[in-house]
Amino acid sequence: GRPAFEPGDLASAERKLNMSYAASPEHAEINFAQGNLQLARDRIGSAKNFYRTTLELDPHHAGAFNNLGVIALRENRFNLAAEFFQRALRYSPVDGKLYYPLAQAHLRAGDRLSAKSDIARALSVDPQRPEFRDLEQALR
Repeated sequence: GRPAFEPGDLASAERKLNMSYAASPEHAEINFAQGNLQLARDRIGSAKNFYRTTLELDPHHAGAFNNLGVIALRENRFNLAAEFFQRALRYSPVDGKLYYPLAQAHLRAGDRLSAKSDIARALSVDPQRPEFRDLEQALR
């Protein structure tokens, strides 16, 4: 089902992922992909459940922590979002893309100092990302 995600064919992705899930419901990556599908379809409760199952199967799954952080940001639960992003960073510490939403969560929670530190780390990993530079400028 993952290749069907790329061109945005959610119906095809759903059919394929449902078949995969039926065959291997205890597979962390299938649960993660199901969570991504649910998130893409804006089925937030279902997405959360699949990400939680992913973490039960693989407690070090950075992608599941990241996506739970994305959902928490959408729900204006900024401190919870920051916790999820920090957990994702434990298992993928060189991913600059994880520092960026962490900075956003800290900023929206009112913690500008942490946000500045987070965006500096994001820029140290990937200095060419324009959205990282834009946030750095906004924090000045």
